[in-house]
Amino acid sequence: MWWKIEILCFPTFGVWETFLQFTVLLNHNQCIAFSCVAEETTIFIVVVYAFTFYTQRRDLWSSLTDVITNNQGPWLLVGDFNATLRAHEKIGGRLPLSVACYDFLNWSTVNSRILLDTAGVKYTWSTNKVGKAFFSQRLDKAFCNDHWIDSWTFTIRNTLARCQSDDSDQLEFNIWHSGLGDVK
Repeated sequence: MWWKIEILCFPTFGVWETFLQFTVLLNHNQCIAFSCVAEETTIFIVVVYAFTFYTQRRDLWSSLTDVITNNQGPWLLVGDFNATLRAHEKIGGRLPLSVACYDFLNWSTVNSRILLDTAGVKYTWSTNKVGKAFFSQRLDKAFCNDHWIDSWTFTIRNTLARCQSDDSDQLEFNIWHSGLGDVK
């Protein structure tokens, strides 16, 4: 699996040449959170690869809440959360465990996270089986906050089709902003 986060900033004129400063804010066993500073503008990004068991994800939800609370500004959280928010994010098999959905939904609600729409495949993980053994889920997600929405002209998340593995092999993120100075 590979991730590509592309941040395009277009100034009013000329070529955008500036120094980007990255600072790791959280190096967790299920995610990495960092800030990116350019021309006195700070954004925050988290890349997640969560554990599969919901009880192990509780530490992730707590750590993310702490880092978000302590760093105000535009946030983008992207990755394989290994969790569904609701039953409609799964087809086939048994319903998702309600307590796991509740934990994830509660974390996103308490932290005012906005789930971004996705272009591309809807279900990002599959058993790669047929018949009764088949089920598929939307585990790869992207969240942001109101400040992110207010700051960026265009954000799109594109999940590309699965090739050989049970997981979508590629996730692309394109973030466009015209007038970097507007982001504070």
